[in-house]
Amino acid sequence: MLPTWLDASNMRVLSFIFIGVMLATGVLVATSVSRAGLRAVLILLLLGAGLGTWNYRSTLEKCSHGGAGTCKFFGYTVPGPNGK
Repeated sequence: MLPTWLDASNMRVLSFIFIGVMLATGVLVATSVSRAGLRAVLILLLLGAGLGTWNYRSTLEKCSHGGAGTCKFFGYTVPGPNGK
């Protein structure tokens, strides 16, 4: 169960922040990891997680602008903009 303050618009903002943190982590990995293979694997993992989060963010954006009652985010039901 998700907290009641976590509606679709708050989830969109949090997912945007999460993507920013992943970008910063990717830059840190790219500059600090010396082994090229490990660096490539870590960056690909971060890229996959970022793209997945961006996909869910766009789904939540469509849901909140569409006026739907509820949205799904990683299997959880998130209240839409009308609070249902």
